[in-house]
Amino acid sequence: MADKNLVYQVNWSSSNITGKIILNGFEIGALDGDQASGFPASLWLTGKNKLEVNVSKQDKRSPANLSINVSELELGEITSTDEKGNIASLTVTDADLKTGPVKRSVEFDSTFDFSNHLLGPTPEAKAVAEYAAKVYQLFAKKDAKGLAREFAVKVEDSSKAFYQKIAPEQFVEMLKNDLLQDNLVKVETKNIKAKKANAQGSLWQLVDGSEELIRTRSDDGSTSSLPIYVGLINGQLTIVR
Repeated sequence: MADKNLVYQVNWSSSNITGKIILNGFEIGALDGDQASGFPASLWLTGKNKLEVNVSKQDKRSPANLSINVSELELGEITSTDEKGNIASLTVTDADLKTGPVKRSVEFDSTFDFSNHLLGPTPEAKAVAEYAAKVYQLFAKKDAKGLAREFAVKVEDSSKAFYQKIAPEQFVEMLKNDLLQDNLVKVETKNIKAKKANAQGSLWQLVDGSEELIRTRSDDGSTSSLPIYVGLINGQLTIVR
């Protein structure tokens, strides 16, 4: 696939399985029973990648199995959840689970390497919590230009990963016309927290208790949430994913 626009997809199919799927230290999927799902993985790749599972049977009396596949695709190419991965695959059978929980991993290379942003220095928890409050206030004030500055790293990486250049002024308009249109769910300042998103502690997820920090409610009553991960880039806390 030389000279083609490549994207990476992780697909999985499970039966009677509970547990986690972890890519380069970041949880990308939670398994709960029978599932057939996928995850666009390009933004979470570090060149030399490790995909891990930590799973067990949901019902110990019933058979269980898990299949995970990683594919390198051309942009726009379609793959199914039960299709064998063209660069990596991992399976857990019912026999593997007979004696209890199973940990298994597989490694693969990728042309994308965002390790400089994903695996940077470890920030201090207090500083991240203070930054989380700042991000929340930017949303509360509907400050599109301020948010665009904080999202600059994520937007830049997304432009590379999905081959679609997004200029800062375009992102400002996207915020105004989409995310900032709905009503922000109010959060008590004391409930604004950050939790480590990977084992290294390089990225932290912004949360309100057990929920995402940024949640919106539209006029029809429907709600949506925006996962936000922050890290240190050139010594400054910023939104990374």
